[in-house]
Amino acid sequence: MVKTILPQLRNIMLSYQQVYNWVKKYLSKGENGLKDNRGKKIENRDKSELTDAEKNRT
Repeated sequence: MVKTILPQLRNIMLSYQQVYNWVKKYLSKGENGLKDNRGKKIENRDKSELTDAEKNRT
């Protein structure tokens, strides 16, 4: 699937590896796999994952 779109990727400056990773995430987790979860907000994290300092900030 990814190799068939490789010429188009070069036109829009995307690497094969980046698209391969997106396809892999999409196939394993669907649209939720493509969401950016970097820097999860403290209020959205499980309270058991928080450090003492983080608990005091909320």
